[in-house]
Amino acid sequence: AELSVVAVDGGTVTVDLTGPGEAPSGLQSRLAVAQIVLTATSLPGVGSVLLTNDGDPLEAPLPSGELTTAALEADDFAPLLVGPPS
Repeated sequence: AELSVVAVDGGTVTVDLTGPGEAPSGLQSRLAVAQIVLTATSLPGVGSVLLTNDGDPLEAPLPSGELTTAALEADDFAPLLVGPPS
């Protein structure tokens, strides 16, 4: 699969996933979405990410496993973050 930034609207970036490839499932899908969202929202001015698949809204998993087509924010994935080893 290929990731492309297809739109920037205010602080929301739309990332489209295209191409062949099997989507991860379960925990791996939540981690993959978290990686995309946390990476994009680390950029200045980006507060949220809207995911699409070939231009259609993508049901993305939250850490709880619940699916959403809403724009995602870094805070949505706080339960997956761990601090550095002490």
